[in-house]
Parts: sequence; C-alpha cells; structure tokens
Amino acid sequence: MTTILIVEDNPADVFLIKEVLAGAGLTDRYALEFAEDGEEALHALSRQSNGGPPGLVLLDLNLPKSGGMEVLQRIRENPAFARTIVVTWTSSIAPHEAEALLRLGATRHVIKPMRLEEYVQIGTLLRDLLDARDTAGADSGR
Repeated sequence: MTTILIVEDNPADVFLIKEVLAGAGLTDRYALEFAEDGEEALHALSRQSNGGPPGLVLLDLNLPKSGGMEVLQRIRENPAFARTIVVTWTSSIAPHEAEALLRLGATRHVIKPMRLEEYVQIGTLLRDLLDARDTAGADSGR
C-alpha cells in the first residue's frame, strides 16, 4: 500500500489532518506514516526509498532538528521520489518564500488552516492531487 507521510510536530494539526484524510477517503487507500521532526522524516524517507516511495508528503516547514526546506531539498535530490507529491505548509509565509518552495520542487504550498472547513479543503486538495498522480501513472503504463 502506498504511504502518505505527514511531517508535523504539532499534535493538534496531526489529529486534524488524520480526520480530514479519513473524511476524504484517503485512509482506505493509503497507509499513514508520521514524523515529528526533519530528521525523523529523512529516516522514514530513506526506509521508503527501497520499499516504494510515498505517494505524498505533507511537510511542515517549521520543524525541529532539520527544517522543512532541507527535507524538501533532500526529497527532490533523490530520483526514487520523482513522482512523490510534496505539499508544504506553514502558519505564514512571504510570497517570495512560497515561490522558492515551488522552485525547490514543492508540488503545492498551503497556509495552515485556522478553521475546520479549511482543513477539509486541504483533505480535498490532497485527494485530488493523489487522484491526478494515480491517473497519470495509469495512463503512462498503457
């Protein structure tokens, strides 16, 4: 089963993301793995590079140990993760920083929600990105 790796150090955000992923029907199709800091994320990714890369990484930028930018850079340096969707998120970011994330290879950047409805929208976004990736992969295999 393909994995969604959630890299987040805030337990409340982790709880809400689990709920919206379940509500979006993603927990039936994907295994969830969690990392609380950048080093833990890099270890999880190195384990997964051999057994199949994650389908999606939801990556907080403000992490202890290794920051989200470094994790993103390491993901994009590894050809095994070429099809991995990386959605970065943080509480606030300047427009030039968001552009830098996209240049580094983030698939999308979102601001962390303040309201439950916004979390639900992120669940929908992640489902849509994974569906598009899976459809593109099925089309290229024909």
